Amino acid sequence: MKREQIIKRVKEVAKQITAESVEVFTCGAIHPKCALYTIGEVIGAYNRPGKRITPEMLPTELLAYVRGMAQAINGNN
Repeated sequence: MKREQIIKRVKEVAKQITAESVEVFTCGAIHPKCALYTIGEVIGAYNRPGKRITPEMLPTELLAYVRGMAQAINGNN
């Protein structure tokens, strides 16, 4: 699965966790790792990160982490 597809799935699963708008941001210093953040502010077409929800990890790890969070919150086994 491509990185863009994984990030799209992370955002879809994150909608189950929080009602806030979220975005996956990548830090250039630790690329290819990324983290899930709330959107702090929108400047034109650019979203600035707000509060970090997850630690930095690879996209596939992030997807598994967010799925686990959703299962824990929703009580699914």
